[in-house]
Amino acid sequence: TFSDYRYTVVAGKTLYLEGHTGIVSFDEKEITFRIGKKNITILGTNLNVAEFDKDTAVITGEIKGVDVQ
Repeated sequence: TFSDYRYTVVAGKTLYLEGHTGIVSFDEKEITFRIGKKNITILGTNLNVAEFDKDTAVITGEIKGVDVQ
């Protein structure tokens, strides 16, 4: 199963994600992506999916944390 992923948070305002396999759910406080058999959730306020591609995404807003389960 493909589960290689990585993310980078820049200045608490932008998150670059590589290796996702789709969006599970999103709203302005929480965006969840599928990564292999796990999910990665970006937590914050005023979150927005600024860019979205087959396996990459850019999230903007006030990024407060990241949770992988």
